Amino acid sequence: MFNIALISFYVEDAYKRSKDKLVDQNGKPAFGHVKRVADSTFDLKLKTLAYLHDVIEDKVMTYDDVYMLLSLAYIGNEEDKFKDIADILDGLVYITRPIDCKTDEEYFEYIKTLKSNEFARKVKILDLKSNIYHPYERKLTEKDIQRTVKYMRSLMMLES
Repeated sequence: MFNIALISFYVEDAYKRSKDKLVDQNGKPAFGHVKRVADSTFDLKLKTLAYLHDVIEDKVMTYDDVYMLLSLAYIGNEEDKFKDIADILDGLVYITRPIDCKTDEEYFEYIKTLKSNEFARKVKILDLKSNIYHPYERKLTEKDIQRTVKYMRSLMMLES
């Protein structure tokens, strides 16, 4: 397994150091969303992937950074180390939305592909629920509603 405190600390620091100063839909630091997703599971492997689920897409870490972090944060049986790291990296590849995923059709294709990896599917469900149920602290726009409907459709696809 992995040292969750170390992973959380490193990922939060990566977000803080990001030159883009990423924020959520309420204008708060993006790491808050990542932490909400991770805090919504007790399974340590899922929690690890949940902390990492946006780092590539948000460009705060590279796959090399993630591999190094997982190697440093590993506290389990040496015999299982490479399998556990590979499971997380494989899940991260599946959960990271492709750069060219612009249209709703492309997004739903991404969701269909993601569904084939059980770790990625479970974390994406947590991610979507966080996005759907976390309240907006401002007046909703039409774009917010469209995005929420897209997330609800995605959630139904992943849970079926």
